[in-house]
Amino acid sequence: MKVAIMQPYFFPYIGQFNLILAADRFLLCDEVQYIKKGWINRNRIITQLNTVDYITVPIQKHSSKEIIKNIYIANELLWQKEILNKLKAYTKAPYYKEVSELVEFVVYSKKETIAELNAICFETVCKYLDIPFKIEFTSSLNIDYSSVKRVEDWAITISKAVSATEYLNPPGGMSIYENEYFKNAGIELKYIKPITQVYKQFSNTFEANLSIIDVLMFNGSKGSKELISKYEVI
Repeated sequence: MKVAIMQPYFFPYIGQFNLILAADRFLLCDEVQYIKKGWINRNRIITQLNTVDYITVPIQKHSSKEIIKNIYIANELLWQKEILNKLKAYTKAPYYKEVSELVEFVVYSKKETIAELNAICFETVCKYLDIPFKIEFTSSLNIDYSSVKRVEDWAITISKAVSATEYLNPPGGMSIYENEYFKNAGIELKYIKPITQVYKQFSNTFEANLSIIDVLMFNGSKGSKELISKYEVI
């Protein structure tokens, strides 16, 4: 059984959906520390000037060591309107109307925590793409992490808890993980590498690794799924 384990990101880049498509089971790890200025409560889109800007979900004050599961959204702020206004930069994109409605559904889903909101991001996008997806948080599995001593141990411990034989990871993990360490633990480590993620945007200069929102705006459901399906296992 192939498992992929990622933190619950806010409308993440296309590589997260390569993993969902390749894995038998995709788990959202909400038990690790929230990192400020990461991708948990923000992501990047194109602006009306063809530059890159951030869409951000404001969060409440919290301890610097707080885990993702306990990060609450500052819902007293009108952040939803700000995000939707920024998306107007895509008005001339071919799938603007349906994708902006998709984002509107997510941001107004009335979730209290960022993990819950981001789970709806994944679920809603996958439904639009007709990709099977089930929301599963690692915190719901009651895993014992007492044996975790190095970075690989997180993935190995969770993989074993769900009886996975293969752990799928983005190519960025090549500089972090040791294949032999996984092998010795009885888990086969594989990487999901996109074959291509280039598509037509407004500008002749392609901006890579933007939010999945950008992919959807220019490619719609069918075209986006075709892009996501183009990957190799290494």
